[in-house]
Amino acid sequence: MDDVQLVTRLRAGDVSALDTLMERHASRAYRLAYAITRNHGDAEEVVQDVFLNVFRKITTFEGRAASSRRAGRSHSSAASRARAHRGTRRK
Repeated sequence: MDDVQLVTRLRAGDVSALDTLMERHASRAYRLAYAITRNHGDAEEVVQDVFLNVFRKITTFEGRAASSRRAGRSHSSAASRARAHRGTRRK
């Protein structure tokens, strides 16, 4: 089953589809988040934020091929928030 089919299932209420998406993409998301944050805890938080946002905003997904680019922006945005949060924790 491809990602578009999984998203369709998730939109229909099949939460197990999110588990499959997470299994499929979490390690890549973590590597990207760690490359940006350079902090394991922040990278884990970013990955959690990304998949939580996927779940919350699944109804806005349009199913186009550019979804990987959209996911990359989501990872980068979440990583930036984690970096900013980490900076405020140190003060």
